[in-house]
Amino acid sequence: MNKKIILFDIDGTLIDCIHGQKRMTTPTKQALLALKEAGHYIMIASGRPFCYLPKEFRDFPFDGYILDDGAYILFSDQELAVHPIHHTQLVPIIQQVLQKNLTFVGYGKKNAFVMNDDGKFVKYAQNFLLDDSFVKNIKYLDEIQEDLFKIHIHFHDEKDYLEFVLDSQNFFCADDKNFYLKEIYGTTYTKATALNEVLATLDISREKSYFFGDGLNDIEMMDAVGHSIAMGNATDKVKEHADDICSNVLENGVAEFIMKSGLFFEKQLNR
Repeated sequence: MNKKIILFDIDGTLIDCIHGQKRMTTPTKQALLALKEAGHYIMIASGRPFCYLPKEFRDFPFDGYILDDGAYILFSDQELAVHPIHHTQLVPIIQQVLQKNLTFVGYGKKNAFVMNDDGKFVKYAQNFLLDDSFVKNIKYLDEIQEDLFKIHIHFHDEKDYLEFVLDSQNFFCADDKNFYLKEIYGTTYTKATALNEVLATLDISREKSYFFGDGLNDIEMMDAVGHSIAMGNATDKVKEHADDICSNVLENGVAEFIMKSGLFFEKQLNR
């Protein structure tokens, strides 16, 4: 059997929270199930921590999840790889958080540890479907008794935001100026390194791996898989790294490509 693995980003690929599409459409779910029925693996590959996985995604029969931009991997409900941020690397970040009394959110395997929230975190999290049951409010950072894979820092104002210093050798940083937010995660492990770990575990060749994505943090994965598909809503820079381009997420681009491309089924389906 020509078993393949197909991986999917979430935001801008399977759903689009910014534009109000917060659930997978019926055609998308049908297409994903068709891949499963054909004997292929389907996985999520997202920058989201576990606590940001919508219940719909946790309940859907995905074979596994690459989370935290590759730092935490689950497969068949088991941990396949665990790569937290090293404690010593967090020290300069924590010093600045404490000095300016900033809102700090640290993401463990499942929980979000929140300190000094002034309302910005709640507002941000509501946009991206954070499951409140995984939120642990803390007063002191030493209450966190587990490893962290990603950090969010919310700043009081533009001045604090611009003055923050980050070691670019050890950390990537994604900025959201609308919320004075910095999303911080390690440079060592990425979606692409996670792909290598998954392929080695499943003994699947790179040529049989596929990825759908739309964001700048998807480019490395697009370059790593055997066949990459950029969403129609992706930027031109992302599309330059793709082997194919499908329709917009709001136009069921993933479902349409899966069912019509001829890449995934020995006998093409008509649905």
